[in-house]
Amino acid sequence: MADVVIGLGCAFRDGGPTEEMVGRVGVSCEFANLIHAEYLIFSGGKTSPIVDKSESGAMKEIAGDKTESPILMEEKSRTTIENAVYVRELLDSMGNQSDIFIVTSCFHMSRAIEIFSTIIPNRRIRAGTCFPCKPDRLEEEHRLLMSNRVMMQKIDWNGKDWLKEYNELRNSS
Repeated sequence: MADVVIGLGCAFRDGGPTEEMVGRVGVSCEFANLIHAEYLIFSGGKTSPIVDKSESGAMKEIAGDKTESPILMEEKSRTTIENAVYVRELLDSMGNQSDIFIVTSCFHMSRAIEIFSTIIPNRRIRAGTCFPCKPDRLEEEHRLLMSNRVMMQKIDWNGKDWLKEYNELRNSS
């Protein structure tokens, strides 16, 4: 069984993809080709009121034919926690048990790995590669990680009702 590469989306700016999004797509495609990934999943929902497509839809368009791996899209997420929740839901619905490689921006990698490892506890989650860091964002990433840890501790991610628990918690905040 081949591994799965997850390319994480990022917010649109000024009505379109950012250099960071384009960069994440490029390194996602390169890495998926390098490891002969079973799938490349772009994860990111509709996060902009002025852009008619999801982050993952834009990423698939940017990718074009740059990867040999089949591209799947997860289009519901708006946060890194939701990236992991809805990627898990997608892989579970397919019966896929592959190991997961995360591709994102360097400043975001540590938080993404911790979140995916917590929310998808039955798989190996590894860092794939990353788009070069923006050091000025590291402090904000640390603050978000502390907040995410508090939320993630409230859910039994190994339980059969993990998605219901997550949705109840999300809807109550």
